[in-house]
Amino acid sequence: MKRLGWLVLIATFVALTASAQGSAGTQNSITSMLKQQVVLYGKVQVMAAELMPADKYSYKPTPDVRSFGELTLHIAMFNNEMCARLTTAAPPNTSGLKGSTSKEELVTALKVSFDYCTKAIGALDDSTLGQPAGGRFFGDLDLTRGTTLLILGEDWYVHYGTQALYLRLNGILPPSGLIMSASGFFYFRGRLGGDMPPSASGPTTSSH
Repeated sequence: MKRLGWLVLIATFVALTASAQGSAGTQNSITSMLKQQVVLYGKVQVMAAELMPADKYSYKPTPDVRSFGELTLHIAMFNNEMCARLTTAAPPNTSGLKGSTSKEELVTALKVSFDYCTKAIGALDDSTLGQPAGGRFFGDLDLTRGTTLLILGEDWYVHYGTQALYLRLNGILPPSGLIMSASGFFYFRGRLGGDMPPSASGPTTSSH
């Protein structure tokens, strides 16, 4: 799972490098990176949710962990909760959703949560990172906008890794697997806005 996460982070680095070639300033280097990451992780996590068949949304690797549907809802709710600390805009309402809700509704909730985070992070610059974000994390960390962004970035990494594991346990190649089965990182970045190739929609025996 760590390797999958690193592949996504490397893809993020490639995207950032390409973007930086057209940018003269680095005064907002931290928020600029997070603005790139929220788009990339949003796309691969939504793709992962779309790849899992509807009848597998109840799948649990072991009885005491979340089902894939519960995981999808958890990601959406976590995004909404944390990004609400970065903006005055009200977060999307997920109160009527459960892990057993239909795949279509859960995927929509996930997309909406990343859209919400994209807008919230898009309005930030590095000069605001020390401002209080309200609340505490695990009861002992006073959140600033900067620490909120760090927590979000870490959880995007972990959440995608978990999605990838669930997919592979069901014989499905996760989005980051496209990096290893196609022509490199730039192919992967290009495919994010288009259709999935056939190799991504069925079982795989790839060891990557």
